[in-house]
Amino acid sequence: MKRTSGLFFVSSVLCAVVLSFAVSAVFAQDYPQKAIRIIVPYAPGGSNDVTARIIADKLNEVLGQRGLVDNRPGADQRIGADMVAKAAPDGYTLLLTSTPSTFPCLFKKLPFDVEKDFAGITIGGRSPNFLFVNPSVPAKTVDELVKLAKSQPGKLNYATTGVGQMPHLNGEMFKMLAGVDIMHVPFKGSSESVKAVLGGHVEMGFGSVASSISQVQAGTLRALAITGDKRSPLAPDVPTMVESGLNFVTYTWNGIFAPAKTPKEIVTKLNTAIVKILKMPDVIESLKKNGLDASPCTPEELNKFMKEDIAKWAKVVKSAGIEPQ
Repeated sequence: MKRTSGLFFVSSVLCAVVLSFAVSAVFAQDYPQKAIRIIVPYAPGGSNDVTARIIADKLNEVLGQRGLVDNRPGADQRIGADMVAKAAPDGYTLLLTSTPSTFPCLFKKLPFDVEKDFAGITIGGRSPNFLFVNPSVPAKTVDELVKLAKSQPGKLNYATTGVGQMPHLNGEMFKMLAGVDIMHVPFKGSSESVKAVLGGHVEMGFGSVASSISQVQAGTLRALAITGDKRSPLAPDVPTMVESGLNFVTYTWNGIFAPAKTPKEIVTKLNTAIVKILKMPDVIESLKKNGLDASPCTPEELNKFMKEDIAKWAKVVKSAGIEPQ
């Protein structure tokens, strides 16, 4: 009797599992049946908002349902991200956010777990940073800048868009790998930090390609290196950090995520659709105009990259002594 009841229990469990997969498959086959909301945890106008709107505009063409961008700024992206983490895992609420791999090392308490509460779909766009100096600085290469900094410990200053922002983290990565003592000077945004270096108030800075390319091309800023894995076609004479002797590849990137437990079939369908969008020539061109390179990938590649990026930035934050907020 016990054996019979045990077999009945196992059989019931297997049936439930099979039924669950069947329901998910049917649900995914009919998906989507309504508009897809993309939450952007920033105010309108920035590169993340632009990326979301480019994708949203194309969703109707690819999936037959329109995309709606919902801007939810505040608390350094945490408000919008938390909304998606707690949303129904049905594929109708997505998150497009910037470099979430820095969250665990910059914030003491998060209302969500970036690795457990989200299902990665793909990377949207990514942008490297320039390391640039005022033309009066007597360094024309990274090696010369390192030698200059070592000859004057604590004397050189570098400008960024603020504590914990990607230019700051890039600056701390540079300090850690080059073994130099340079001082961080945070500003409230990219325009202010670039102006500080242009005016000679700060000797050097890290900033996005979009925020500094016009000055680099005009020669009013001297770019010594770019943090990407290849040179920028906008500044082909500027070498990468790796070419300059530092094992240093970083990007500001935006990722697209669904809530955890979203059926795999829906995640796959969204990935296929958004990757198709990101490969469209007009989309690639639109992103380039905003300083971004389209960088589609699989969910598995995004999840792997997230783990590696979290570990990388945790090491930099600890080395820099940055206090989590």
